Amino acid sequence: MSQVTPEPSSPRPAPFQTTDEQSALADEVLKFARAEAAPHELAEEFAMPLWRKMAELGLMGLPIPREYGGGDSDLTTTVLAVEAFVRGGGSLSMALSWGASTVLFGIPVLVFGTSEQKQRYLPRIASGEWIGAFALTEPGAGSDAASLRTRARRTDGGWLLDGAKMFITNGPIADAFLVFASTDPARGRNGISAFVIDRETPGFTCGQPLHKMGHRGSPTSELVLQDCRVPDTALLGKEGRGFVEVAFSTLEWERSCLLGPGAGACALALERSARYALSRAQFGRPVAEFGAVRQLLGDMQARCFAAALHWRRLGWLKDAGVPAVTESSIAKLVISEDCLRVADSAVQIHGGYGYIREYPVEQFYRDVKLYTLGGGTSEIQQRILAETLLKEHRDGRHPERLSTRDPLLRALAGDAAVDRIQEMRALGRATAASVLEASLRHDQPELAWAVALDELAAQDRLESLPCGPAQGPVPPRVHIRAAACACGLAAAALERGLDLALSLRTDHPDHELQEQIFPLARARAELDTARLLVWRAALSTDAAGRETAPLAAAARLRASAAATQALLAVSDLTGDVPWATSLFRSVAELRRAGGTDSELREALAGFAIAQAQC
Repeated sequence: MSQVTPEPSSPRPAPFQTTDEQSALADEVLKFARAEAAPHELAEEFAMPLWRKMAELGLMGLPIPREYGGGDSDLTTTVLAVEAFVRGGGSLSMALSWGASTVLFGIPVLVFGTSEQKQRYLPRIASGEWIGAFALTEPGAGSDAASLRTRARRTDGGWLLDGAKMFITNGPIADAFLVFASTDPARGRNGISAFVIDRETPGFTCGQPLHKMGHRGSPTSELVLQDCRVPDTALLGKEGRGFVEVAFSTLEWERSCLLGPGAGACALALERSARYALSRAQFGRPVAEFGAVRQLLGDMQARCFAAALHWRRLGWLKDAGVPAVTESSIAKLVISEDCLRVADSAVQIHGGYGYIREYPVEQFYRDVKLYTLGGGTSEIQQRILAETLLKEHRDGRHPERLSTRDPLLRALAGDAAVDRIQEMRALGRATAASVLEASLRHDQPELAWAVALDELAAQDRLESLPCGPAQGPVPPRVHIRAAACACGLAAAALERGLDLALSLRTDHPDHELQEQIFPLARARAELDTARLLVWRAALSTDAAGRETAPLAAAARLRASAAATQALLAVSDLTGDVPWATSLFRSVAELRRAGGTDSELREALAGFAIAQAQC
């Protein structure tokens, strides 16, 4: 079986775009998955023969340099391939084991390993000969990973490790482990070091496989280290930098490689649900014709669009060398929660058949729960976002508003977007009305107008809103501009909500304040989702893309939800305030003619069903 990897000379694509080489790779992996992986989709044991075939195809070494037998691919290309693997029927269990070995073990060795460590481990990981594992979590240290109790003490010529690890993916089958231990407990997270340990090391024991709710085809176990002696050469990176450098460096990789397959699984669940709805007849007609089922399909389609955009943005930022801690937390929160909603809808559409194991949506329902737990729980992501909101708001940076420094927006729209934001901030209320009128009349790039309307709405400078006609079809451009205005309204609500939270709770310590603004943090993530959809729909409009109409509908649906969620979060914090009532009226206006949730979901359902019929 020949390996498939993009040519190294391939130009780096623009955000949300795919090169011909990347598309060819994804197509090849999709075909492979349908032929080789789909028969193992419902397996509850690790499929070693499939693992070897994946290695022959080159999947195990995609992000590893060619000098070590890999494909030398960037993050986006790597996740595109694994997403295609899942869309073709490859199990999320196998994708999880792949991520733990190639990404969580292989990438840290690549980035921080010595020449000897790279030569020893990377060729074996890339070829699939060895399987790797990442051992950070402990029985008493989950979300607070820095409180781990595994200790490493210096000895002559090496280290002596004692402790236990829990919930370690690939534990029962791995050949090499990246183990984190405290070398200086007094320094907390700055006293944690990373060690590469072979399975056969004396004092190192793997426990029995844990019986899990989902991902049963990816074995998980406890690890025990008792007088486990390793040489100095086992230390990965610098002493004391294991957590703050080694673990953190894999953050964007980990979340993209965990969530990319989740997005692929959502797309597959939507396709299967639409086909089932077309084939299943009740009361003399297919259930796909029933409004309640179509509402579920439309909601699933909107969430699939959003999931794909989030991981693609994260991959683009990582490949560009741009720090993406906030974006990775938002992606983790949104995709993991949306996966749960998509899985629930898939089971609901399948009815009783969705509740039995012969149908893959039952397994999908169990598998995706992991996404809200592994790699940082949803609550941890909210805490990270709340902390970021408070810090940037206090610094006067307005994290809820469009940023002239946003690298993605600059890449999509160039300096024109930055100029438009600054121009809108200088406009008066009267001038803003003329800008809105011009936006509906002039043939200008859609993204530039979306940015302008977002900024004007955030400043409460719009006298009226582009809702669309009371009857008849609504053009995608109107949906996009309505969605942009809704994003601005959400930003205005978040900005004022943060002002009020800080002014009303001056005596509260930061950790309590962060928890109190969790609803604002979730609304911030929803706003980010809506903006990605608005920008993608605007680009599709300018390029006359076939997904323009459904993307525009999804953008309006999520933007209205973001604005409503932000206003409800503010109301929970402060009670009834006059300006919030005014914003509620504006949001309600945007959800009027042509933009009701049911109408938008109906349009999205039509697209999903049409795709399933192709």
